[in-house]
Amino acid sequence: MITLLFVGKTGFRPWRSETILNQGESFYCINPHEMTALLGKRPVDVIFCEEENIQFNPRDIFSALEKNEIWKDIPVFLVTSGMTPEKRIRALEMGAADCLDEQMATRELNALVQPHILRKKRIDGLRSAYAELIRRTTTDAATGLHTWDYLETALKEKAKNMEGLLGSFLVIRPDHLGSISETLGPQAAERTVVGIGKFLSQLSRKDDLICRLDSQAFGFFLPGLNVQQAYVIAERIRKRISGQPLSNPVTVSIGISGPSKLDPANPKRMVDEAYVALKAVSKKGVDRCEIFYPGNEDLKRRIVHLSLEKRGTSTDVPPSASVS
Repeated sequence: MITLLFVGKTGFRPWRSETILNQGESFYCINPHEMTALLGKRPVDVIFCEEENIQFNPRDIFSALEKNEIWKDIPVFLVTSGMTPEKRIRALEMGAADCLDEQMATRELNALVQPHILRKKRIDGLRSAYAELIRRTTTDAATGLHTWDYLETALKEKAKNMEGLLGSFLVIRPDHLGSISETLGPQAAERTVVGIGKFLSQLSRKDDLICRLDSQAFGFFLPGLNVQQAYVIAERIRKRISGQPLSNPVTVSIGISGPSKLDPANPKRMVDEAYVALKAVSKKGVDRCEIFYPGNEDLKRRIVHLSLEKRGTSTDVPPSASVS
């Protein structure tokens, strides 16, 4: 089934629409503005535009279609009375698929139109297949979250637009996942990871970016937040997950980093530094958050443990730490 769109003066209908093979629906509009409004609501397979006695330049049809990548593939036929070679050449030069006489016989009409419609259908199929391929390669099948490859590309684009990454990055890893796998089996460990991934999706803000970094860890980019603010979010996540009725009770440890002083536009370095902070957690225990802090003038990597409980403070924001 195909969908037709006729553009021209009121009542423009050069042929009975059912004469076009496998015709499904027909729509009508009187100018390019109405055309783009309709195309924004429903897909169209072919457009027939009146060439004469209209209040707009037919070239405006093609200019409007050029603004949308999908619309570019819709074949447009100019319809005229009294076909001449000059009219056909002019239509082709504008970008039309062809120029048709409004008195054209049905058989000739179908012979000219159908190849263009079939080509449009093939392009639509290829576009859908490509979109599905991209979805599969950029989405983790188990959790539905993006993969690191996707997130890295998105962060590089953000860095390019902002001349650096403005925000903080969390690496979130379930504690004792190896023990769960050994005692309850790998499937139980994977169910635990999947449960955490879905819970993180519910916690995220509109502009946050989440991905599955590897088999055991998640990445969480918090745009516009410094590491102290990110620490508040990380603590909230840690406490919320520990209280969730997942398939297996679990806690998480979280490494936190901000834009790298060495390379502020490089998301991979930000992730590496969050992993360094996460490694510090494993040396001191589990179920806690750590912030990565660079060193002094030589930018030597050092980790400062910020535990609100040990500091005896009621605030959720860790104070600035000095390293000796």
